[in-house]
Amino acid sequence: MSRDKFVESPTDAKDNERKPLPFDFSELVAQGFMLRKSETGGDLKTKAVIAYVDGIEIGSATVSDLNDGELLLVCQTFPETSFPATIRFSNIENSVEIAPPFVLERREQVINLLGYKPLEQVELFIENGIIKGAASISGPTLQVPALICRVNGTLYREVSMEALVPTASGGTHVRFSVRIDPADLHESGSHFEILTLPRLDLVGSKQVAPRWVRDEALETVTRIATEVDQVGKRLDYEISIREARRKEQNKVNLEFIDRLGQYLLSVVFDQLNASDKPEISTKANTAISGFRDLIDQAADVDFKLTQPRKFVLQSDAAGFVAGWHDHELSGDKLAFRWMTQRGSVHNPHPDLDVDEVVVNCLASISPDVLPVQAFLDGRPAECETVLQDEERPFLLRIKPPDNLPFYRLDLVASAAFSPKDMHQGNDVRRLSLAVNAVVINYTQSK
Repeated sequence: MSRDKFVESPTDAKDNERKPLPFDFSELVAQGFMLRKSETGGDLKTKAVIAYVDGIEIGSATVSDLNDGELLLVCQTFPETSFPATIRFSNIENSVEIAPPFVLERREQVINLLGYKPLEQVELFIENGIIKGAASISGPTLQVPALICRVNGTLYREVSMEALVPTASGGTHVRFSVRIDPADLHESGSHFEILTLPRLDLVGSKQVAPRWVRDEALETVTRIATEVDQVGKRLDYEISIREARRKEQNKVNLEFIDRLGQYLLSVVFDQLNASDKPEISTKANTAISGFRDLIDQAADVDFKLTQPRKFVLQSDAAGFVAGWHDHELSGDKLAFRWMTQRGSVHNPHPDLDVDEVVVNCLASISPDVLPVQAFLDGRPAECETVLQDEERPFLLRIKPPDNLPFYRLDLVASAAFSPKDMHQGNDVRRLSLAVNAVVINYTQSK
């Protein structure tokens, strides 16, 4: 349980000098605020304690709930306000302050306090090649759950959220959208699911199908069709890589044949021009030596082509294909890229089995971006966050199931924020992770 400092105004401090408060300490806990009874403070002559923000009640607790000198005040709601925001505590009878005020510095603290409220009355419809959604949330909220779209049961795509709109009834109206790619559409139809992150709870789904496909079979049919397409794409990648290797090996073989011809001609020439004591000339020895070196080089080339141990994608690599801001340098001259809520990376060797993928991170815009979900070619993969040191605060370890090869890695953070929203500057970009490099460790043949 972390304890944040509370802030008292000069007026509060002056009043406290005249008359000690019944509670001398307030702190932020998982469910709300914990007040601690003062040993030397005034009498607690009240039935209940109320918490206010800008004069609006956000929670309450009865004095009968006092336990070992501590009173838990559960936060039930929170209005839209500017930050830092001051929480004040008073009695229910005449609004007299009975505990030191507490200051919430960041919006994320409220989100952690209240959690995400579920979306209700979700409606999905298709308009101009885009799936649009509308939903409502009962009561005020500062942020809705992060959403992601699962396409045909296998692929995942980012969902764009619009600004929250308060309603006259005190609730919140939510709008979101997700694009439809031509590759999503099959003859048998398409199936789109809107899910929450990081739990992948289903919010709603939309189906597109011809009349001959039954609704209960659509999800299975579209998933199988998409998996077949992915297998076809992977085969295309493997064929292209094998073709490149074949051309490289042919180049080595041609050079080998050329050097072999030079060697044989040198031997014949020296034998024809030998003295009474036939000996292989210096030129022949040079040709033989070069021939042996060529054989060794050919073996090395073949090993490097077929057995890469790992591949490091630095932050300026072309493999960062979607969901990334421009390459930049930190104050310590370390290269990195900021990721939006979702970022994609291409594997340069999609035909090779992979032991592990390590994502080196320099920072996160907020602790609330964790945990991070990982998807390999649209399939969920185990993703562990490992804390390190100050130079490398943390990294992500991603384990492919059964060391399977993959072409595309998708990283999805639990949230993304702009520095402007966090009162840390005028940068309006949506940021989550500052990634320095992605290291792909391939399985070594025994």
